[in-house]
Amino acid sequence: MNANLARLERLAGVQAAAKEHDLTVHQVEITHDETTGSIYAKLAQVPDWLNGRTVIYAFKGTLLTRLMETLAEFNVQIPKEVGVMAFDDWDWAKLMSPQITTIQQDPQQLGQVAAKNLLALLDHQEVPATTLVDSQIMVRKSL
Repeated sequence: MNANLARLERLAGVQAAAKEHDLTVHQVEITHDETTGSIYAKLAQVPDWLNGRTVIYAFKGTLLTRLMETLAEFNVQIPKEVGVMAFDDWDWAKLMSPQITTIQQDPQQLGQVAAKNLLALLDHQEVPATTLVDSQIMVRKSL
């Protein structure tokens, strides 16, 4: 998952929440240039992944599209066999079939917090190492 700090923190959050509920997290990394066959083979390595109790959480929209392409090609039924959710609420998540459950952050709030922190740094003030912003889950038909 390359060195993207935000994605690493999201993964840590998912792992912590799963641990609290005695659930297992299997990290499967895919890249933009992988074939659907390669992606499916990686998913198939997760034990019992088509048992109806597995959720695939895509951390990036472009990889969500590759995932959805793969699941469609191999006739995997969402949500009957596997659930799908993603980070960021793209307008097109509502247009997919089924509609994808997403976690949404307010981009305006993100921009305001980033600008405030940047201005503070330019003014030689300290800023917190981590800043939290509000988010909400947009539950749709993919779980």
